[in-house]
Amino acid sequence: MPEKSTVWGGNTGAYRLSGGMLRALDELMDAAGIGQLFKRGDQVGIKINIGQLGNIKYLRPVFIRAIVEKVFQLGGTPVVLDTVGMVGGAIKGPNDWFYTAKVNGFSGALMGRDIIPADGYTGEESELLPVEGDELGGIEVARGVVDTAAMIIVSHVTGHPHYGMNGALFNKG
Repeated sequence: MPEKSTVWGGNTGAYRLSGGMLRALDELMDAAGIGQLFKRGDQVGIKINIGQLGNIKYLRPVFIRAIVEKVFQLGGTPVVLDTVGMVGGAIKGPNDWFYTAKVNGFSGALMGRDIIPADGYTGEESELLPVEGDELGGIEVARGVVDTAAMIIVSHVTGHPHYGMNGALFNKG
């Protein structure tokens, strides 16, 4: 059985008077040992969710920039990505995806790196990876995710009346 990943989080309210949420994020990355996830020169995927048009419940690009800068500082090559095919909602394809990313502020100017669609322009570029057991035969993973040496999944917790608490699982790509 593979080792379970650790999920890291923090209380941002405590940092409002003592340096802000970006400082809290930097401390969180240090405590989580982000530098141990990859070697110098490795491509490090930073998986985000661009959100939906008209919805403001997504993590702001300024937080993604802090992660990009930390990866650069530690010698990695950050690759900011999301998936076209899994988004759904009002996003019906790549043109909607790119437009939504821009309107919601996910640009290279704000994040320090341009965002790329991990599953390609059409949302159909993936690789079937084997898994243990006979039930599935494998799982499809976005090509851009497969091509990175390490993955930092950036999520916020979402409460939903029908689905409970989610966010991190959806955002795995």
